[in-house]
Amino acid sequence: MAGSQDGIDPAEAQRMLDAFRSATVHAEDAEDRVLMHRGLLTSVEAGRRAERRRPGATRAARPPRPDPRDRRVGRGSLARAIAGMLGLTAAGAAAVLLARWFGLKRPLTRW
Repeated sequence: MAGSQDGIDPAEAQRMLDAFRSATVHAEDAEDRVLMHRGLLTSVEAGRRAERRRPGATRAARPPRPDPRDRRVGRGSLARAIAGMLGLTAAGAAAVLLARWFGLKRPLTRW
């Protein structure tokens, strides 16, 4: 935080303070999510606690959520899921072929 004149840079100090406040808010939100997961806090209570922490963050100030009816939302996840299923199917088919091939080469023995 010391500049060339060995003084405090107010802009950098403000950025660091803002980052610290943001980290504190994220930690408190994470704590609320854990309490909700454990059943010790309801979502309404968590919302109230969040409003007390950030009184200026109203619904209008928050970024808009994507419309769930929009077909572009989640398209990457669907493509990854399909690719994963195809990969598993190919791996399973290769495993069956290898098992049959090795099973024909070597007779089964009893224990």
